Amino acid sequence: MDGSQLTGVSGTDSSKVSKSGDTMTGTLNLPANGLVAGTTQLVLSGGDVGIGTASPAQKLDVNGNIVATAMYYTSDRRLKKDIEDISGLEHLLRMRGVRFTWIKDGRPDVGLIAQEVEKVFPELVHTNPKTGKKSVQYGNLVAPLIEATKEMVDMIEENQRDIASLKEENQQIKADLETLKAAIESLK
Repeated sequence: MDGSQLTGVSGTDSSKVSKSGDTMTGTLNLPANGLVAGTTQLVLSGGDVGIGTASPAQKLDVNGNIVATAMYYTSDRRLKKDIEDISGLEHLLRMRGVRFTWIKDGRPDVGLIAQEVEKVFPELVHTNPKTGKKSVQYGNLVAPLIEATKEMVDMIEENQRDIASLKEENQQIKADLETLKAAIESLK
């Protein structure tokens, strides 16, 4: 495709777009109502980009798998306020991991139900304003998982101290019992 083959895009100055091999460079001015390209559906609408969806509701809305070498979440302390610790275990115990099958393609999967997560962590659930469908920020569940792990480590350490104390007490009781047995034997 060269610049002269760009059709149906009003306001496009095709002289600003050039192609070299498989790469296109230049400026493409899109119409206000967006652009739909190809049968695999790339949609540009109102500043949102949709891949595999006709109605993107986010800056990038992909209906399908994404493969990447890494995903980074903005997390700098300087961007946050009202920071407070959370309880991990208490919250995680209120959630339910499920095995399910996707209606669209019959593919088996595991995960959570967004409506159930929303009851525990409403800030981790997004509702698409166009479709009403819900999605979960799975990556942000790391925070309560870390806190739950720390809480369980504390419980394990406390249990280990209790067990050590009970073992010591048990040893003392055994020693006292042996002393009593010897005293009884000496009375016979």
